[in-house]
Amino acid sequence: MAPGEIEITSEDPIPHNIHTYAQNNREYNESMNTLRPKISLRFPRPDIISVRCDLHGWMQGYVVVAKNPYYAITSQGGRFRLENVPPGQYRLKVWSESMGESEQEQEIVVEAGKVTRADFTLQSPTAATGGGK
Repeated sequence: MAPGEIEITSEDPIPHNIHTYAQNNREYNESMNTLRPKISLRFPRPDIISVRCDLHGWMQGYVVVAKNPYYAITSQGGRFRLENVPPGQYRLKVWSESMGESEQEQEIVVEAGKVTRADFTLQSPTAATGGGK
């Protein structure tokens, strides 16, 4: 998301709480229930924010607040497309919920009227070290 406000809603009949863990933004710990089914949170600075429900340990997610408007969520197969990027030289990196921020970074040059392609191959940390199955 771009820096700013996010609204979280719940139609669930049981209570939840929104507990955020941030590095560069305020942390929140807000209750939600049928009497308060919507909350708004403000994240004005770039950050990767973990969001959890303390009442239900399996419920978690992330909010990525981008530094600029050039970001995308990949498709099921990992494809992405960034639109209207001005010509220039950029550093491109990726982030994954299960792998964190990729150590892979690519320097790319965007030229007017041309398509720029970037490919990343991500590996889970256990696969990279030979651990896991």
